[in-house]
Amino acid sequence: MSVESWALEGLLEEYKQHQRRTRGLRERTLDGYARLVWMFVRATLGEAPIDLSRLGPRDVIGFVAAMQERFSLRAR
Repeated sequence: MSVESWALEGLLEEYKQHQRRTRGLRERTLDGYARLVWMFVRATLGEAPIDLSRLGPRDVIGFVAAMQERFSLRAR
């Protein structure tokens, strides 16, 4: 496992522990949230070493906007 992947995996585990402790979320929910965080970090920071200081509100807004179609409810 690369240093970058290890850093991301550690970040995801810390995120899941925080959500578990503060919100009491179940593993299935935590896994789904962690998958979204992984997608966000990779889409925003790529495969380069993870530098969280490079993230900002515009990154979150851009990611959510890009994912909107994927997760929107389809009209019947």
